[in-house]
Amino acid sequence: MKRFFFLAAAITTLFIVSLAGTAFAQIEFIDPPTEDGASAETIDPSDGALGPTVSPAFRKTVDDLAADGKISGADGDFYYLDDFTNEWAQIEWYQWIPRSGPTMNNFVLRSKIKFESASRTPNWSESGCGWFFRGEEVDTNLTAFYSLEGNLRLFGFNNKTPLSYGRVNHSRAAVSGEIEMVIYAEDQKVGILIDGVPLIERTDILVDDNPSQLFSVTFSGTNKDFGIRCDYSEIEFMILP
Repeated sequence: MKRFFFLAAAITTLFIVSLAGTAFAQIEFIDPPTEDGASAETIDPSDGALGPTVSPAFRKTVDDLAADGKISGADGDFYYLDDFTNEWAQIEWYQWIPRSGPTMNNFVLRSKIKFESASRTPNWSESGCGWFFRGEEVDTNLTAFYSLEGNLRLFGFNNKTPLSYGRVNHSRAAVSGEIEMVIYAEDQKVGILIDGVPLIERTDILVDDNPSQLFSVTFSGTNKDFGIRCDYSEIEFMILP
């Protein structure tokens, strides 16, 4: 039976990690701003209860991925996250913030991401927004990242060993814009679509069994003002059984 959960976006712990070099140089733990804790309301769409329902856009995304054999099925537990905004202004660093509440390993995620740089000349390749998953710390994780240079990257770490699963161009460089990002992950397969276009799919992912929350990620390519701003909206995900 499909279930639907409503989650208020909340910040719990903020991790900040240096991008310099091929390994993480240091980790700094910072107390996040005071916000209400995450709340969740469970809704079974079959009982006719009023409340959030799966959007047609996300339902189509899941159905299309299942029909194309990208995921094993179109049924699972569906979740919705409140809109939120991240800002970060520390050049060559990035931050990741837990968002989802429940942990997951195999899932489909869809979100709109609007990005903006306070600088007209940021470090293009290391400025942008994305999602961090299959990881609770810096040693083992995966990250899908869309940069201001118009490239999509999938990378991570496996027991501190750097992993790179591709860098693919989608658009020209821009200091502001908006994309739709879809991530699907099932065992050793991870794929990413930007604005409906499949850009990366790998079936050799080493980080294949490491359930965790979803984390939003902000990559800062400038120290100016607010740095990089990432506005996340229309955030829905399904955990595969």
